[in-house]
Amino acid sequence: MSMKQSIENAVQQYLAAWNTKDPSEVKAGFKKCLSANCTYTDKNTPAISGIKGFTDFVAASHKATPGRLFSLRSEPEYFSNKGRYFWSVSFPDKPTRDCMDFFEFDNDNFITAIVGFV
Repeated sequence: MSMKQSIENAVQQYLAAWNTKDPSEVKAGFKKCLSANCTYTDKNTPAISGIKGFTDFVAASHKATPGRLFSLRSEPEYFSNKGRYFWSVSFPDKPTRDCMDFFEFDNDNFITAIVGFV
């Protein structure tokens, strides 16, 4: 698999995990794309770290906004173990929100850090 395919797969797997409701499947999805100590931050959320932190964050998101759906809007752009991609989240009763994530990844193409612009 090329680096491009690997990075694209990691981002697609990450967003797919956000759309999954079963916590064990969410955790398994994150293990395929995130490093064990991956971090997440955005202006609205306390810092998240580790697979368990991400898994708990997804569960809380499903509880707070049932029916929301994440979608990738662009191929990831990346260089020097850093990148970005655009995504959106749709809600059953609110307008769709367009967002962007900046991410860093290691030499095995696992995501190590995400900064969300939501």
